[in-house]
Amino acid sequence: MMRFEVSTGSGGGAGKPTFPKAFSEPTFAGANGLTTKSSIAAAVASDTDSVAVAARRLKGAAYQTYLRRQFFHKEPCDYSHRAYKNAGHVFASLRHLPDDEDDPRIKWPESSRANSDFSQLHFTDETEKRLTFTLVYQTLKYQNFLEEMLADVAFFSQFPEFIEDAGVVVVMLCDFQKRRFQQRWPLPDEELDQNLVDIERAILLMKTKLNAALARSRIRARVLSVDSMLPDTVRENERISSGMRIHCWVNRLNTTLDSVVRQLSEDGFEQIASDAEPEDKRFLVDPRCNDLLCFAGDQREFLEEHHLLKTGQIVMQDKSSSLGPHAVRAMMNDGDDVLHVNVGTGLTTAHLASLIHADNATVYAVGVGSEVQRNRARQNIELLGAKSKVKLFSENVLDIEVTDDRFRHIKVALVTAECSRSGVVNPVNFIVSEGEDLSILRKLSRGGRDDGKGLGELMAKHSTLLKHILKFPKMQGVIYCTRSVLPVENEAVVTRSVEYVNGTATKKCPFRVAPPVLPLTERDIEDGNLAEGKYLHFQPSSAMSGCFLATITREADDLKEAAKDILARAAAKGLLGTGDNDGVKRTKSQTSRKPGRRRGDKGKASKDSSKVVLRAPKHIQNIAVRVGQVSEPHVASATGGMSSPTVTHHHLHQVAPPSTVSMPAMQHHRQGAVPALPVAASPTQPHGLHPLPLARGLLTAPPAVRPQPPEPAHVKVIKHPKPFR
Repeated sequence: MMRFEVSTGSGGGAGKPTFPKAFSEPTFAGANGLTTKSSIAAAVASDTDSVAVAARRLKGAAYQTYLRRQFFHKEPCDYSHRAYKNAGHVFASLRHLPDDEDDPRIKWPESSRANSDFSQLHFTDETEKRLTFTLVYQTLKYQNFLEEMLADVAFFSQFPEFIEDAGVVVVMLCDFQKRRFQQRWPLPDEELDQNLVDIERAILLMKTKLNAALARSRIRARVLSVDSMLPDTVRENERISSGMRIHCWVNRLNTTLDSVVRQLSEDGFEQIASDAEPEDKRFLVDPRCNDLLCFAGDQREFLEEHHLLKTGQIVMQDKSSSLGPHAVRAMMNDGDDVLHVNVGTGLTTAHLASLIHADNATVYAVGVGSEVQRNRARQNIELLGAKSKVKLFSENVLDIEVTDDRFRHIKVALVTAECSRSGVVNPVNFIVSEGEDLSILRKLSRGGRDDGKGLGELMAKHSTLLKHILKFPKMQGVIYCTRSVLPVENEAVVTRSVEYVNGTATKKCPFRVAPPVLPLTERDIEDGNLAEGKYLHFQPSSAMSGCFLATITREADDLKEAAKDILARAAAKGLLGTGDNDGVKRTKSQTSRKPGRRRGDKGKASKDSSKVVLRAPKHIQNIAVRVGQVSEPHVASATGGMSSPTVTHHHLHQVAPPSTVSMPAMQHHRQGAVPALPVAASPTQPHGLHPLPLARGLLTAPPAVRPQPPEPAHVKVIKHPKPFR
């Protein structure tokens, strides 16, 4: 049995032993139950000969268990030789350049960083891909310390044959240091690479010197651990990602929400309330997105192997990826096609197609990128059954003319900007699910919030893209979405683009930033940090990564077209009867009515007014006419001093409960104005709509006409005589 010499401390009295530092376990299971560190210390204090005597008094079992855990415990290694090689290749291409390029710690080969083609990487499954990218991300975070260790012990001077595989050496050192330089055992059915076996032996041969070099690095940095040297944002993201939730949206092209919930219940899952916390096998339906399921973070491996995910009935994505499609769906009429810019892996595009599965609409996807990305996006779209609802275009959106006949009819667009991703909490899961560029690993390993030249270039790039989208002739609504928490990529881009387009365009109706179209819960309203002005800011949290949403809208140039849009939305909700065009037949006198005339103004009545056939109540027509008039004061007040957007799907005068509308809507509701904001989503109502009790009341009883205020005493009103015929 291993023996420890017990020394007596001079300051602690003669004969009093010092507790060995090797005992670091606070508790462990002994022969007679739970044994604590203090009980072993007391046993050692009663006998100064050896720890073995104290161990015998504790019947030996607890001490032997402790020794096995402290000195003989085998740290598992999750990486195969193929994972090491792939990780080394990616790390060598993404590594941070030294501050002083003339004095690098490691003389990297010239071809290491130039070879940035990752399309040839082969992974057996998604798990191996996630493990490989995790190792790369960990190595990038601790790159400075790892390179200092290798330079301090002159590793490549003693083993010059490994200089060409410097990337593999660094990633293997990162893994070995985490596992306390324990020897690695091959995985089942693993094909070993002899070159990597030699690198393992070299690292184990130098492990004592490498540990000493790491200790010297901590002393120079005056930190207790290397984690203390990481940026605050990186450490905060690691803390959040440890308990981050998992979100899966239901693919309505292949199944229904009720069917998915039923199958999950058969597998032992339990649905809970939307405001509860998912734990173990409990899940909930998200209150903002009615097709989004939320699970606990420890269910990832189970869900990745579930047949619902493998057959495309549910899709695992971060919640920040689902907010944009739901915001676009809230702005669409039945039959409106939508433009999606920056497709990525095609999962967000397929989500848009799922939301409009029952509509006669198509998603036009542009900005697919390289051939590899285009093939992957096409495969995902076909797997999810969205091929008939999506049209992929390989060209860059900036190369498409705004007068192109293929896109002239599009009124709504979703722009998912290729931003700095500074709001992403777990970059590895984000890359695996979204198919993003691996370069974000390098950015986020240092915090991803540098205010240098790179952000200026991103701002210019986003502004150019958004300006181009706003120039499409019939564009009436754009959702601008980023995964950034930096204002320079968010509000600054939207403000600059809208001001530029409004200043150069010749159209009568300018673009404006509208209130959010996504429903807000009572908790969101109480928090107050989510909605800032007319923008939506989601900070990184255990629920989702950080993101930014802006809604840009404008009225149609033709007031008649704007009225038809309103009536079309009313017909889609069953508020109008069936009929031609907009469902309303008007006489010549009605169609010639001036749009500026108020409802209470006197005018010459039509002789054929008794023969008018209306397919909808007259007050519904008045709603459409009033929405088309920018000068109406009560319409302007409902949208914060701007005309109500005609493209918004929910803007047909719905009144939601105060706990499910946004803060601007509550203010207008208290003031007596008609809010033009959406209500919260529910699993039983598609598109995030509750039943419309107010709308049903409108069909039976027209709203009361608000009395006009009296004219001031000093104003003299002159009524002009009727014109001669």
